[in-house]
Amino acid sequence: RITEPAALEMRLPKASAAPAVTSARTALVVDDQPEIRTIMRRILEGKGFVVSEAGTGEEAVSLLDRRRTGFDVLVTDMRMPGMTGRDLADRVRFRHPETPILFVSGFTDDPGVQSGLLPERALFLSKPFHPEQLVGAVTKLLGGI
Repeated sequence: RITEPAALEMRLPKASAAPAVTSARTALVVDDQPEIRTIMRRILEGKGFVVSEAGTGEEAVSLLDRRRTGFDVLVTDMRMPGMTGRDLADRVRFRHPETPILFVSGFTDDPGVQSGLLPERALFLSKPFHPEQLVGAVTKLLGGI
């Protein structure tokens, strides 16, 4: 179940208790729902991240192909039309094996999520989530920044 984007945006706090990123970290946010993608981008930018976004896995791969370096973290929806978040993660990790990945989804019936079989340096965050949960998960993946 996915919370309506407007409801998520209305819950964004004015000031967050989570620590701000101390240096410019990069994040790639991938979600087929533009409103959700925009909210995640705003949350991370509010913590000092430089965020690129894509609406599909294919768009994300194209964006990655145009960069010389990878991203510090990949935040991707698990269920998207075409390339899934898992497929995208595999392609990103093929090029940049060290990339930490945060999978997000409103559906928890994915076999890997149910059994806890996520790739190394990956976490899962269930939608809907609070902004501090997103920042906390990314911070944990990046080793506490």
